[in-house]
Amino acid sequence: MKIVLVLLAVIVGIWLFKASRRASLGSESKRAGKPKSSDPLALEMVQCRYCDLHLPRPDAIEGKKGVYCSLNHKQQAEP
Repeated sequence: MKIVLVLLAVIVGIWLFKASRRASLGSESKRAGKPKSSDPLALEMVQCRYCDLHLPRPDAIEGKKGVYCSLNHKQQAEP
């Protein structure tokens, strides 16, 4: 009878440990979803209107119809 109680206590302990671990991992992933606006390394990402490539805004080339990843794509999209 003592063995059953000890086994039950171990199972409940493991279950509680896993539940608390899952909860803490879930809250960390929610916080890591979006970069903070005060983060100096965070860059806004844009999508090339021609090939749908995602690139940082400083590397993009502005055009009349949107942003492009290269001058070649800008010229092909805006004749």
